[in-house]
Amino acid sequence: MVWKLFVILFVVTVALFLGMAYKNYKDSEVLYKQVITNDSKELMVRTNQFIDAYVENIKSILSILSAEREWSQDKKEIIESTLRRYGNLNQLNIKTLYVVTENGEVFTNSQLYYDILGNPNLPGLYQRALENANALTWSEPYNSLLSGRTVAFMKPVKDNNGHVSAVVIGEIDLENLAIRLAPLLAGVHQTFVVITQEGNIVTKDNQSLLLPYDNTVVPSRIQPAFVKRLSDLEYGYNEVEGPKGKLIIVKSLANYLGWNLFSIYDENYFYQSVSSLYTNARNTLLLWVAALFLCTLIISRYFTNPIKKLVVKMNKVRTLDVPLKILDVRNDEIGSLITSYNLMMDRIVGLMNEREQNAERRKELEIKMLQSQIGPHFLHNTLACIHSLAQQERIHEVEATIRSLSGLLSYSFDKISEKVQLRQELESIGMFVQIQSIRYGPHFDLQIDISDEARQCEILKLSIQPIVENAIFHGILPTRKPGIIQIRAKVHGQSLFVYVADNGVGMSKQKQQQLFNNREGSNRKGRFNSIGFVNVHERFRLHYGAPFGLKLISKEGAGTVIRIKIPIHPNP
Repeated sequence: MVWKLFVILFVVTVALFLGMAYKNYKDSEVLYKQVITNDSKELMVRTNQFIDAYVENIKSILSILSAEREWSQDKKEIIESTLRRYGNLNQLNIKTLYVVTENGEVFTNSQLYYDILGNPNLPGLYQRALENANALTWSEPYNSLLSGRTVAFMKPVKDNNGHVSAVVIGEIDLENLAIRLAPLLAGVHQTFVVITQEGNIVTKDNQSLLLPYDNTVVPSRIQPAFVKRLSDLEYGYNEVEGPKGKLIIVKSLANYLGWNLFSIYDENYFYQSVSSLYTNARNTLLLWVAALFLCTLIISRYFTNPIKKLVVKMNKVRTLDVPLKILDVRNDEIGSLITSYNLMMDRIVGLMNEREQNAERRKELEIKMLQSQIGPHFLHNTLACIHSLAQQERIHEVEATIRSLSGLLSYSFDKISEKVQLRQELESIGMFVQIQSIRYGPHFDLQIDISDEARQCEILKLSIQPIVENAIFHGILPTRKPGIIQIRAKVHGQSLFVYVADNGVGMSKQKQQQLFNNREGSNRKGRFNSIGFVNVHERFRLHYGAPFGLKLISKEGAGTVIRIKIPIHPNP
């Protein structure tokens, strides 16, 4: 007995402590992850601002050059001198400057190299600039004989008549851009990639070993499949498998050019502080377990020694399910104790039976009361709606609304059983939503995704309808724009899970607590019945027990998800 009590106390105490320690560790991990992610996003915002400023500088240079109205061969030396001067002043940003006239003449700040090597990309860039003659345009990354790997920016030049007489083209130095971004985003355990909307790499950290490279080509390049995966990622935090383990990737929103910036971390480096936190938690846990072992042993011995004397006299009493009387008849003090014990057991059995009977009656009365409370304002509003439809001679809608109302009333007043199949509850919800759609117009769309197995499961009548009603009135309608209500259900193990989600206004933590604590519910004037959120939750708990019922997840401005969990075959 001593050792049993010791083991129970020790196991329960350690389990509770482990649970609390694990929760604190997980909360700390999530918080740290969120802090690091937010810091990374902030750094990427600043980096995008740097790129936008970089582009504005290039735009200013091209705008100054495009202000020149005349570009002709007789001014070749002046034009080339001007281009060289601007090229030298902005050599950190622009590698090569060109002026391409409508006659096909080309002037550049590196005229000698151009005359020798040429640039086959200029005709295509010129045509692309003409397609958007009123604004700055830019190309996808390409290889230039004069500038290497580059991106070109084009600005048309118009004469006094508004005719495009030339195009100013600037090829930027992507290698220098990567060098300027590296101090912000690159390191031993961190790297970056900039990708266009077309999925082409603009620039990257060429020193990084975190990315998968294709070494079958020269120079080596990032594997196209990996680039495609990066382009398809969602904005924000992502996890992707890399060549040396898992990578943490934060994708930024597109900048002015439509380029996406990817900040990439080695997961081990990303979570190194979390690993330290785990080590400290483990060491502390070991010390606490040792202390709990000693304390539990002392406490168990302290309490069990006096209890052993009582166990000898009442070792046949194991449970109150079948209470045993002590039949030993004595006339001394022990006999009085035995008589008192027998009377106490009889009284306990009577009270337990009475309590179970009262609980069953209370459950039945409460359910009948909740099911019978059909809102008079709902009936009035629905009948008024039918009257309005009839005046407008919308016969088909009148017929559909009357059928829905009749079906709802018949479903609610049916007293044959308090449980129905899930498909029947969904049919009543469909009739309810039809009435509300007539009243409020196409402000919400009901989507149902239920497995065939789940449709046959039993659920309490009028248990999902109040949740859908709450999603309409408190979720979708306050947004004053169309919304979606989704109902999904599946069977997992021995439980049925039903999810009701909306993309409405959502609710704060305080409002969520009020929703569970407010037994009377909010003002339900004009609703189908008086069964509120907390009533539905308590009905499930009354029928199936405390582990079952409703769970709510909501975020302001995003929507609400309510989960219903009930057993498939509950104990009677």
